[in-house]
Amino acid sequence: MTGSPRTDATFAPARIGAATWMQILQRMAALMDQTGSAMALADPALRITRVNDCFTALTGRAPNEVIGRDLGELLRDDDHAPRGGPRPHAAINPVRDEAGALAGHVWVAVQGGTGHARDASERLSRAVEAMAEACVAFDADDRLIACNRCYRDMHPELTDILVRGTPFEAIARAGLARGVHNVAPGGEEDWLARRLAAHAGGGCALDLPLAGGRRLRAVELALPDGCRVGLGVDITAHGPPEQHLGDIIDGAVAGTWELDLATERMTVNARWAQMIGFDLDEIAPLTLAGWQRLLHPVDLLKLAALERGGQEGADGHFEHELRLRHKLGHWVWVLARGRVVRHDAEGRARSIAGVTLDITERKRLEETLTVERDYLAQLMDTSISGIIAFDAAGRIVFANKESERILGLPRAEMEGLRHDDPGWRIRAVDGGPFPAAALPVRRVLDHGETVRDTRLSITSPEGEPRILSVNAAPAGASGINARVVCSLADITGQVRSETALRGAIDRAEHLATHDTLTDLPNRALFRDRLGRALDDTAAMGEKLGLLFLDLDDFKNINDSLGHSLGDDLIRQVAGRLRGVLGPGVTLARLGGDEFTVLLPRTSVTQTRATAEALLDSLARSFHLGGSEVYLSASIGVVISPDDGNNREDLMRNVDIAMYRAKACGRSQFALFNADLRDQLDRRSAISQALRRGLAENRFRLLLQPKFDLSSPPRLAGAEALLRWSDPGLGPVSPGEFIPIAESTGLIRDIDLHVLGLLTPLLAGWGAAAGGLVVAFNVSAQSLQRPDFADAVLHRLARHGVPPSRVQVELTEGALMTQPERTIANIDRLRAAGIRTAMDDFGTGYSSLSYLTRLPLSELKIDKSFVNGLEAPASGGAAIVKAILGMSRGLGLRTVAEGVESRAQLDWLRRHGCEIVQGYYLGRPQETGDFARQHFVPAAA
Repeated sequence: MTGSPRTDATFAPARIGAATWMQILQRMAALMDQTGSAMALADPALRITRVNDCFTALTGRAPNEVIGRDLGELLRDDDHAPRGGPRPHAAINPVRDEAGALAGHVWVAVQGGTGHARDASERLSRAVEAMAEACVAFDADDRLIACNRCYRDMHPELTDILVRGTPFEAIARAGLARGVHNVAPGGEEDWLARRLAAHAGGGCALDLPLAGGRRLRAVELALPDGCRVGLGVDITAHGPPEQHLGDIIDGAVAGTWELDLATERMTVNARWAQMIGFDLDEIAPLTLAGWQRLLHPVDLLKLAALERGGQEGADGHFEHELRLRHKLGHWVWVLARGRVVRHDAEGRARSIAGVTLDITERKRLEETLTVERDYLAQLMDTSISGIIAFDAAGRIVFANKESERILGLPRAEMEGLRHDDPGWRIRAVDGGPFPAAALPVRRVLDHGETVRDTRLSITSPEGEPRILSVNAAPAGASGINARVVCSLADITGQVRSETALRGAIDRAEHLATHDTLTDLPNRALFRDRLGRALDDTAAMGEKLGLLFLDLDDFKNINDSLGHSLGDDLIRQVAGRLRGVLGPGVTLARLGGDEFTVLLPRTSVTQTRATAEALLDSLARSFHLGGSEVYLSASIGVVISPDDGNNREDLMRNVDIAMYRAKACGRSQFALFNADLRDQLDRRSAISQALRRGLAENRFRLLLQPKFDLSSPPRLAGAEALLRWSDPGLGPVSPGEFIPIAESTGLIRDIDLHVLGLLTPLLAGWGAAAGGLVVAFNVSAQSLQRPDFADAVLHRLARHGVPPSRVQVELTEGALMTQPERTIANIDRLRAAGIRTAMDDFGTGYSSLSYLTRLPLSELKIDKSFVNGLEAPASGGAAIVKAILGMSRGLGLRTVAEGVESRAQLDWLRRHGCEIVQGYYLGRPQETGDFARQHFVPAAA
């Protein structure tokens, strides 16, 4: 079988009392008959309940002579030896139920001798093939001997590896990998470890969920020669064991009970009543209070204490050994097992049910076994742990079979060896020396103490390191210099799994607290360290520096380079910053292009020097994809406790300082002061007032005329300029509120609001304005909206304004993010008849390749270049000439902004500029004044 003993949705061990379990054991007995092996079944108290035919043949005793007898007495009396024949090889396999408690024993014996050994494997193979149930056998090396047709049909996915010699572990792993077993995702390794552990034991009962909703109930037993046999039955059609509990329980030796927690009524079967000498009708109806009156006072107190301490099983299962008063007055020991079987709608337990076994005889036997050392020695070889006894000199006087496997030596060679013999090559688990005085046997011999789970490493005869868990205790009550008994467990695999688990936990914790891109502390870890540093600073009376670094224009760089190279740039930045900072300093990445630096035990001077060093480290070029990229950063600086003494205040203030550094031109740092907080407060007030201004229509338009350079200059159009005055703030300049609108996303609403003011104005002027074209500015954010062009055309159509009457002005920055979406909007507007212009040309970072793709009508030369026409050293004239030449080459009209003198006007006319705009020819005007000066409206 290839399942694993677990009590979850993946696997549940067989319920020992179920009819299918008894049927499987009976079939196992038949299998043993075919192999010539004797088999006896015994209950937990070691009373024999069944024997097979080979048992009778081997021992010469009929079933009625041994059923009911004590298996221990049978072993001690050598009743298992055939009369007149040699002593057979025998083993007892304890069988555990789903809670891990002892549920019974299976005793197997085979006749010794050369002839038997020679054909044992062949007989086992033939017996397996002859079974009607799924059957499989493995040799002493845990390699497949045989599996029958039923087993192969049950596992068609494993046909290619079900061949003689395949190790059990390989079959189990293949079944797991190929979906044979119903295992929850993520639980595969745990499933495999548990399955291998169950298989390695002496005997186990398994209830295996398979793929497709099938269920297999199976038994595995270890034979005396080391072979293992498994036999299973497909019980899919029968459903869960709970569905048939009532059908099979009548023939069981267990008493059954169920308690309704709401009514406190108990339902028990006749066997339950018989255990304490009553007929069922004598105690029915039974209540919880009635059951408690039958319970021994000490046990009643014990259960009450467990309930108060919350020690009942959190998984709904429990098991207790209790005493009930018999009808005749004496006490009957019982084993009560149960679990929650029903819950109400809120998930609370509604009903619990279980079984009760009479364990009085077992209790008597347990008392007897404490003094029967010879009997204990006979059973040691069935232990799943290595057991070794030492004399007072620390020499081995006894070793069981499992210790041979663990230590890699035959028992005959171990006897007489000292516990500290150099041949063991004992080391600490980490490979270091293990102190002789700390050896478990030495501690028992020297101090009489009991030693538990001492872990050490030895080297096997094959040279492989093995990690052992050793328990040691005095063998008797004499204490000092008494004989010592040790139990050994090979936990090499467990320790490796624990080490791997610890490594996985460490990695998970690291990932939870560190940035995956740079491996720097993340926001959560930084906040934790900041809190700790503030506590330390307050206690020591020192200063703490906090720097907030934000890369300048990183978003544009990231969008233009691509996110892969952007990630590489972030890693290089982290490396540069890390190289500047010394030990004890925390550098963290909060996300995106934001970094923080925590400087403990610092001063203002040291903090400023650190900020300067960070900026200097970023001044050198970065190499990305074969190109050089230059980058700068803005840094905010706060000092605690001067600028705050808690995390929230410091983070808010350092953010204010960082934005101050950006506002002052970037690539610098700014120290926080109270004025910066005032500026932030004004920024916040403007942001809120902008929303009110849009809702209350508090914006107005001014129009600034544009003139061609004919003589005299003629009106060639106008630009709509937005103005705003708030009742609380007063007039606010566009230079102040536009950046805030862009940062809050309100700029998109403002763009459409401008158009909403302009379209009814143009509609009202009608034909009186002639073909006057009015330009209005559009932000990059609006041009990135897929529906922007449709929104513009809809507003024009609603007021009957021809698209040719408006012009859209955009800045070069609109091309830095999502240029394809921007171009698509411009194409849509141009197709409808709306002309477009590039505003402030020469001040941004647009690519000429994009410029050639844009359906532009004109380029507007920024006023900063026009101002330079009268200052030759500034280079303004050369730049303007270049723009004019490029415009002519692209077939675009040029508009010079900010013309404020006759000299500028004449220079522009001489060099071929077509349109000018500025205070020299016309200041911005109210719309009514503009109309009265330049034309008469069609309607008043």
